[in-house]
Amino acid sequence: MTVSTLVIDAFRNAFNIVVEFEKENSKLAAILGTTREGIKEMTVAARQLGATTSYSAAQVTQLQIELAKLGFSKQQILDMEGAVLKFAKAVDTDLSSAAAFAGAALRIFNKDASEAEDVLATFAIATTKTALDFPKLQASLSTVGPVRPVAGGHDGPAWSACKRRLRRQQRRHGHTQYNPEALRRQRRPRARIRWAGEECRRSGGRASETQCRGC
Repeated sequence: MTVSTLVIDAFRNAFNIVVEFEKENSKLAAILGTTREGIKEMTVAARQLGATTSYSAAQVTQLQIELAKLGFSKQQILDMEGAVLKFAKAVDTDLSSAAAFAGAALRIFNKDASEAEDVLATFAIATTKTALDFPKLQASLSTVGPVRPVAGGHDGPAWSACKRRLRRQQRRHGHTQYNPEALRRQRRPRARIRWAGEECRRSGGRASETQCRGC
């Protein structure tokens, strides 16, 4: 391979990277219902993170897109993206998947974007101290997701119960194989889960710890 060929390939790759970044930004602007000028701050942030982390600017924009799809505002996305990058690195996954998980977790537990780092740190610790990897973490979140919005938010019983469950998994499983399906079978029946959710709803998220543990 000649030097000229190498130079041409380098320029072609650089051009493709720029094209991909511009394409992703156009998609982001469309999802947020604004123009490219309206996401200028997000574009600058993506470039900065692309230059200072192991991720590309286009990958950071894909993170922003996933959060925008979940209804987060421009400022909320800017507040969250640093925490999502750290989380993606900690659980060894791509930025889009990490962003989708982060956004869903905040929505499920009714947390603010400013609390993203604390929430994601809790989940990241669970993956480092047990055999709970990211795919299993995703599966576990999906099983509790439908009930959590009616079980209280912020530092209410739902989030507290989730953190207690993660801590119990750390103590119980250590670095042994974690099986989310087996854990689901150990939980109370669905009727009990629905009852606990109803109790949380009727109490306005003030149900007792015993009631909420079932959901």
